[in-house]
Amino acid sequence: MERLCHPNSTVREVKDRWTELSERINVVGPLLRYVLFAHNYVVREREVEAALLELDRDMMDLNERVLIEKAAWRESESSYKLVKLFRVHREGCSENYRNTGVSVKVSQTLMRMVLQRKHSAEGRERVLRAVALNHGRGSAHLFETYTIYTFLQKELFEPVAHNLVKLYRRQRKEPPECDSVIRRRDSAVLYPKEMALIQKGDNRKLKCGVLYIPLDSSFPVIDGFFVVEGEPWTVVALQATFAKQHHTTASKVALLKEELAQCFCEWNIFTDELRWEMIYMQPAGGNAIKTKQLCSADATGKAALTFWKSVQQYRVSLEPESDAVMQEAARVTGLVQAFGEVNVEEEVKTMKRSVDGRHGDATFVPPPIA
Repeated sequence: MERLCHPNSTVREVKDRWTELSERINVVGPLLRYVLFAHNYVVREREVEAALLELDRDMMDLNERVLIEKAAWRESESSYKLVKLFRVHREGCSENYRNTGVSVKVSQTLMRMVLQRKHSAEGRERVLRAVALNHGRGSAHLFETYTIYTFLQKELFEPVAHNLVKLYRRQRKEPPECDSVIRRRDSAVLYPKEMALIQKGDNRKLKCGVLYIPLDSSFPVIDGFFVVEGEPWTVVALQATFAKQHHTTASKVALLKEELAQCFCEWNIFTDELRWEMIYMQPAGGNAIKTKQLCSADATGKAALTFWKSVQQYRVSLEPESDAVMQEAARVTGLVQAFGEVNVEEEVKTMKRSVDGRHGDATFVPPPIA
């Protein structure tokens, strides 16, 4: 049996031990019996790897629904080597639960496997039609999951910027003038050139031109965002939804800012000087959001409420009948397929550098679909 620390351990030795335990938790999860003892850890690591290799079609179907479509987990078929259940309880919100990978490594591996499988030859056409053509309201989860990725494409980003509608507290008879930062400036320059999956503890530097997508399916308020450089910098937050209303609460808004602070270094130093926009992306012909979405708050949520009131809100309907949408959605499919092959961010950067080298410009073209 190992000791967590020996009685006469130095401060350095204690820190090293905690670092080792943290690394073990990131691989096999937080159960003490597997991270405190070296032999148990090695055995568990092998069991986790074996469980990932043994996932059959039915279990991958389940993983897809749980991790991407946020469906409930069937306990009788779950594997505690791979998935854990956690309680979600936030002030002002009803109690709920979520499933996630038992560890950071398992979460990333499962998500990569799901994305690879989702865009295999067998499923490619179904996903493409569900997202680009909106075949049936049952495709809501697919729409909400994959629409964000289209912001990596200049050909789709430009019509989004052109078709933005500003939202006000009350619906207006005349179409209001749109003053979004991506409408005021050249959208061909502003669209994100790369993407990054973010999670708490990353401590990464915030950069312009990067589409940030939370890895955690329970991340509050937004599905992704990117930053536009200027005076001041503008955060363009993205939310894909089929719903006619998408109101939020002060507790969720406060949690959003807290979690972003844990994803980026020095977030709190300049966050008060950031300008915020929210774009609600909806399928054409659906229940369009027509007024500014509200934030409910009690006496303790005044700061979050004040912040939310300062957020400029917009809506865009993604037209399904456009041939360009079909073509670009196919290119996005190829892009996401590439995400799962090695490392999401490095793969995209490598491919982009390759294209830039051949064509001498900054337009990123994903690999063609076979």
